Amino acid sequence: MAERLQLRGLSGWEEEYVERHRTDPNTARLCNEVLARCLVAPGEEPGAAAREQVRTLLVAERDRELVALRRLSLGPQVRARVPCPACGEESEAEFSLDLLPLDFTPPPRELTVTLPDGAARLRLPTAGDQEELLDAGLQSEAEQRSWLLARCLQRYGEREAEFDLDFARGLPVAARTALEAAIEEQLPDLDLEMAVSCSHCGTPILAPFDVPMFFFFELNDRAREVRRDVHRIARAYHWSERDILTLTLDRRISYLLLLEEEADTALLAGIVESA
Repeated sequence: MAERLQLRGLSGWEEEYVERHRTDPNTARLCNEVLARCLVAPGEEPGAAAREQVRTLLVAERDRELVALRRLSLGPQVRARVPCPACGEESEAEFSLDLLPLDFTPPPRELTVTLPDGAARLRLPTAGDQEELLDAGLQSEAEQRSWLLARCLQRYGEREAEFDLDFARGLPVAARTALEAAIEEQLPDLDLEMAVSCSHCGTPILAPFDVPMFFFFELNDRAREVRRDVHRIARAYHWSERDILTLTLDRRISYLLLLEEEADTALLAGIVESA
């Protein structure tokens, strides 16, 4: 059973990393790396041990840690834009991460499946598998499923070795179906949905909440502003770039709010004096 990650809050270093890698289409790699970086001090390279700790999580466990990191860094309230299937317009949905059903009993990491021609042993797919699957460049869902099955197989009958894509493709249909069903049955079910009403036509919408995609797009949006934030704080407090990037995200936001309040107060004072 994987233990929960001991995460710290997001800092500017993770936002800088996202900003530098914004064109990488592999969102699983980005999410895994950000989690690994939040296991060490801000600005440190996570190293193999931290990365492997994240990569060995089941995908559902990784997604749960992403939610924990977002809650730790910015609180539980989130906003998302949801398309309406009736009118095609987008509505803004606001809800709390605290409402997501993220508690589940961790399943066994390995399982044995009895087949007509023997037994097979396999493990459940992990966040590392998801990352490498996206790098494999397989176009069809069938090919992706075959790749993942080959990756997770540890023993098939008397054969105990690494299994490749061709082996998975050549499995009897009944055996393959049984193996995939066994994996699906054991995987934690994170059926996350947002219930909102369309602000344009009033249609009730039950929209899926994709944790990695939400996390990536939100962090990507924030990363666009990190240099502007550093500039404003450095000009006001004369701190180094490294010191500012090392601030946790919520701490940096609090300083920016103080600067905005100070600017508003000065503006108001100027208006009163000129009146």
